[in-house]
Amino acid sequence: MQRSIDEKITCRKCNKLLVANSNWTKSMVTRNNRLCRYCNIKATQNQLKDKPEYRKAQTLTKRLWKRNNRGQVNASNKLRKVNKIRRTPPWADLNAIKQIYQEAAELNKIHGPGAYHVDHIIPLQGNTVSGLHVENNLQILKAVDNIKKSNKYVQQ
Repeated sequence: MQRSIDEKITCRKCNKLLVANSNWTKSMVTRNNRLCRYCNIKATQNQLKDKPEYRKAQTLTKRLWKRNNRGQVNASNKLRKVNKIRRTPPWADLNAIKQIYQEAAELNKIHGPGAYHVDHIIPLQGNTVSGLHVENNLQILKAVDNIKKSNKYVQQ
């Protein structure tokens, strides 16, 4: 059965209403895919992420973009640094914070560069809640886990 573009259908993953030419196309309906563009992109990335040649190409693409857009990269890095300073209260124990970062650096020496990250348990700029840059809001996580967590507050 072929669906009409005017028929109201939702994405089978995120349940968002699919709007023609906005977040889905006619070909997506005829293939009976029923995924919004965002979910379709995510599905494709998940299929490719385990292929080493894909990861290498992505790394090179990102590196080239950063080299060609140095101003944007610097502005973004500076903004993050400024926001972190703003989220550090005067009563924060800076020595304890420094100790946590040093511990993460030691773990990275043992397990390889970038193996561990210092993560804010409650993100500094989360969508639902914002935390502070203080010692009891920091944790050391494996890089993979921190990337999965992203900018979200995960209650334990």
